[in-house]
Amino acid sequence: MSRLFEIGTRLSLDATTVNELCDGVVREWQAWGSLLELETLDIPPFSELASRGEAIAASLATVARAREIKDDGAPRLETATQAQHGGEQLTLSAGVLQPMRVLVVDDDGSMRGLVRKVLETVGHQVIEAGDGRVGMEMALEFQPQLMIVDWVMPEMNGLELTRALRQTKIGRSIYILIMTGLEDDDRLIEAFENGVDDFMNKPINPRVLAARLRAGQRVIRLQQELDRDREEIRRFAAELAVSNRRLQEVALTDSLTGFPNRRYAIERIQQEWSVSSRTRRPLSGMVIDVDQFKTYNDSHGHDVGDAVLRQVAVSIKGALRAQDIVARTGGDEFLVICPDSGLDAALACAERVRFAVESTPLTAGGQTHHMSVSIGVATRDTAMTDPDALIKRADQALYLAKNKGRNRIMTAQSLRPGPLIPPR
Repeated sequence: MSRLFEIGTRLSLDATTVNELCDGVVREWQAWGSLLELETLDIPPFSELASRGEAIAASLATVARAREIKDDGAPRLETATQAQHGGEQLTLSAGVLQPMRVLVVDDDGSMRGLVRKVLETVGHQVIEAGDGRVGMEMALEFQPQLMIVDWVMPEMNGLELTRALRQTKIGRSIYILIMTGLEDDDRLIEAFENGVDDFMNKPINPRVLAARLRAGQRVIRLQQELDRDREEIRRFAAELAVSNRRLQEVALTDSLTGFPNRRYAIERIQQEWSVSSRTRRPLSGMVIDVDQFKTYNDSHGHDVGDAVLRQVAVSIKGALRAQDIVARTGGDEFLVICPDSGLDAALACAERVRFAVESTPLTAGGQTHHMSVSIGVATRDTAMTDPDALIKRADQALYLAKNKGRNRIMTAQSLRPGPLIPPR
């Protein structure tokens, strides 16, 4: 956290601004996670993290030190970019030789010591294992970038260790150099066929070993670059998915009310019609029209007309049930889809909507405006062959409501019980 605030100071950002910026990043990520259907965690405010930063860092350092010490007394991993060799200090050159995590597996302690000395001279992090089975466990736990493995070992030889590692996800990416005193071409071919990347003849020549390590590091660096490219592509794909999801939402959303638009409504009623056909559950709908809406625009201007629509939308949304779907399908017209609802239930819902709009006046332009809506209600019956027929029947009912004097609900269907869904 101190490093974070130090960078903020260089950018002329005080601690409060840095905290707000980081909190904003967290909120954005949680929004992305919701869109991408990824799990996101609650993160404390960064001001709290800053106050607890030293305690958290100390706790993590303790855990790290505990993991570095093996039960068998294996040496700790040293993070070093400089090493002493023969009284001369060697410094790693960025871009030429970067430190790697290296695991040396050999049952000969003196050989491990020699290889370790060469590796640590150029700054690599080195851990050791005395046989193949321990080497397998340490490889899976510490995930080295490179392994130097003796061919002939008790319990599990170098070739068996290589084969076992290549069968794991972690082991497939490790660069493995095998040491051998054998110069039989057939044996070397066998080693390569079993997943070995390079070999080294015994006795070990430190200069040759260093050269082979550089060659191996080039391969490892290329693999890391490939992994970074894959990660960049993955991130780009995630960003593209978010953008596409947002574009889809924009394409299906009415910008004034925030309701889904007509395109969404048509797609959704088709889905609900299919569900109703499959489950033989009732399906109803209502068409809502704002009474005398043209008067608001003509007499008070489009700003007041837009405010009226937004207020009506809020009232409609508040009066509907959780399962109802509402969309703005035209200038002052709304469509409500009522799944699993018969005509009586839909009429009761429509009355709640009508009352909510009527009882919520709007103050705009220095005046108080009292709005009302007319609502046509219809439910699916055996005469209807598709969703369009249901909407058309609700439209007919809306026409009746308008002719009866507005601010009312109407249906063009009988309230008598009867079959709603065609028999199979």
